[in-house]
Amino acid sequence: MLRRVPVLNGEGLLVGRELGGTTVGVAGMTPTVKPLVQLLGAFGARVLGYDPGVHATDPIWARSGVEPVTLRELMQTCDAVCVLLPFYQRYIGLFGDRVLAVAKPNQVLVNLAHSSLFDERALAHALTEGPLAAAWFDCLEPEMCIRDRYLVILRRGRLFTVRVGGDELRPLAMLDAYAPGSDPRGAWYDELLVSGSTVVVVGYSYARGGTEIGLFELARDGTLSYKATYHLRSFDYYSSRNYASRLLDGKLVFYAPTLLQPWGPSPLGMFPAARRWGGVDREVPAAFERILPATRVFRTDDDFDPTMPLALHTVTQCDLGGASLRCEASAVLAPAGRVFYVSAGSVYVWTTGMPRWQGGPRSAAVQPQSALFRLPLDGSAPSAIKTAGVPVDQMSFVEDREGHLSVLLREAGDGEGLDVYKRQGHGRVGIRLRSRNR
Repeated sequence: MLRRVPVLNGEGLLVGRELGGTTVGVAGMTPTVKPLVQLLGAFGARVLGYDPGVHATDPIWARSGVEPVTLRELMQTCDAVCVLLPFYQRYIGLFGDRVLAVAKPNQVLVNLAHSSLFDERALAHALTEGPLAAAWFDCLEPEMCIRDRYLVILRRGRLFTVRVGGDELRPLAMLDAYAPGSDPRGAWYDELLVSGSTVVVVGYSYARGGTEIGLFELARDGTLSYKATYHLRSFDYYSSRNYASRLLDGKLVFYAPTLLQPWGPSPLGMFPAARRWGGVDREVPAAFERILPATRVFRTDDDFDPTMPLALHTVTQCDLGGASLRCEASAVLAPAGRVFYVSAGSVYVWTTGMPRWQGGPRSAAVQPQSALFRLPLDGSAPSAIKTAGVPVDQMSFVEDREGHLSVLLREAGDGEGLDVYKRQGHGRVGIRLRSRNR
C-alpha cells in the first residue's frame, strides 16, 4: 500500500515508498502482532506499539519485539499505523479528532479492527484536509455508513432513540420494550444490547417463565419496530453486581441458575428450555422446548451434602444471525453459590456452598465446597478444578492474552446472587491459572 500512496521526493517528483527505514505502529497487542513484526523487521522497519490494556512493563512487548509508546507518540512518530484493537464499547470513537489531528504527515492507516473505533467525520477530515495520506479498512460495519448516529436508551420498560449529531440531541422514537399484547406487570427489563441494526432487550418475567428476550429493528432513520420475543425458562438470576447477558460475535450468551428443589414441582418442568412467544400471555408451558441435553451437564466428583442447596448453573448461547433465535445450553451441577465471568472465548463459573447449619457448635472441619468450571464458547469439552475461597464478583477475574486467568479471592462468601447471605471473610489472596493448553 505504501507504494500506491506517492509522496514528493527531493526533486519534486511523486514516488512510491518502501518499508525499509520506516517506522510502523501497531495499535493492539493481539496474537497476530508477533508474526507481523517478524515480517516488518525483515523489510528493515522499526515497530512501535500501543495497547491500553497492556502495561509498558509487561514482558509481552519484549517477546514480540515491539517498543511500547503512548497513542499520541504512535500517531506522531509512525509512517504507517496498523489498528488491531479488539472491539470493546469503551474503544468506540477512540480514533477521533484529537488522535488523528496529530498524525505524522502523509501517514497511512490500515484498520483490521471494528470500524466503529474510528469517528468517520474525523477520519474524513484527516484524509481530505489533515495529515493522513490514505486509510484502508478490512471491512465497514453497517453503522459506519449511516450519516447520523443514534443513542438507544432503555428506561422503565420503554425504548427510546435519540439522534446524536452536531450540537444537539434530538428525540426520534419511543416503543414499549416488551411484545405488543403482553402484560408487563410482574416483569422487569434492564439489559440492553445492540448488534448491527438489531436491538436486544433482556428482562425477567415471573408470569411467562423466566428470562425474556425482546428483539427490535433499528431503521436507518432511527425509528424502532418490534420483531419477536423469546423466553428462556430459568430461575431469577438477578445480581446487583453482574449482568446475565453478553454479546459476542453476533451471539447472545446468558447465565441463569436453576435451583433444584426435590420438595417442589417436578424438576424436569424447570429444566432449561426455550420458546418463541406466540402473542398470548395464557400460552401453556408445553410450548417450551428443552435446550439442555443430559450430555452437556457437568460436575466434579465430589459427593454433595444432602443439606446443601444445589443448582444447575446454565450457560446458553443464542445465535442472532438466523431467521429465528436458536439456543443451545450447557450446565454445571454444583452448590448454589456462584460468581460467573465471561471472557472472549469462555464462560467461567465459580461455584461454592456450605452444608446447612443444624444448630450447635459449627465444626471447623466443615469447609465450603468450591470449584471453578470453564465452559468454552466454541462447544469444546469443559474443564474444572477444585478450589477454596470465593471471588467477590466478576471484577475479581481477568484473563490475559497468554491464556492465564487471574482471580482475587476472599476466604468465604456465597457469591453474587440475589437473597444470599454474604459471609464476609477478611482474608484476600490472588491465584493465577493457565486457562487453556498452549
